[in-house]
Amino acid sequence: MPAFETAVWRFNQLFNLESIDRLDANMFAPHRTLPDILRELGAGSDRAIAVVEEWPESLQEAFRAVIHSTLNRKPRPPITISLKPDYDYELRVWEGLSVVGSQGGVYIQVRCRYPFDPHPSTVYDEQRRASGA
Repeated sequence: MPAFETAVWRFNQLFNLESIDRLDANMFAPHRTLPDILRELGAGSDRAIAVVEEWPESLQEAFRAVIHSTLNRKPRPPITISLKPDYDYELRVWEGLSVVGSQGGVYIQVRCRYPFDPHPSTVYDEQRRASGA
């Protein structure tokens, strides 16, 4: 978990109000994968990227799409990412709208299993294969 927390901290640095305008929205274009983007940004260690690769494809794609959409706006609201260990995978997204005195923000919370904690369905499949069922 610490490697992934470090990646989240780095992402939050990249997407804060002072830094977000330096990012190229095309980096998050639909043909790109989230692990490849993380590698290119230097936003995660190999271990953290391996955690992201374990996420369901739909979660990875939704995460990428939220960022791509946000980077295509003018002005760009900052993005804040948080992590919560959980039983299953979940992505929560909400947005505080821009008002006088605040540029608002996009908030992404990723809920996922502890890194390298096998999902029970995976363990069940392995046990079933081992028994020859």
